[in-house]
Amino acid sequence: MLNCITVCTLDVNKDRRIDVQDLFEFLNAWFTGLPAGDFNRSGGNDVSDLFDYLNAWFTAGRSSC
Repeated sequence: MLNCITVCTLDVNKDRRIDVQDLFEFLNAWFTGLPAGDFNRSGGNDVSDLFDYLNAWFTAGRSSC
């Protein structure tokens, strides 16, 4: 049996939940230029990362990763 690791990019703090804390941690990473702020993996933090994350976060609801 294989052990698989699932990566949920919305779960910024890696607590296996998508909640408001993830939103604030993403915003912090985005504003400070940390790699976690590059949501769309374009190679840098830009406005599209912000809108892509917000769109995904509001679409996902409060589900688990």
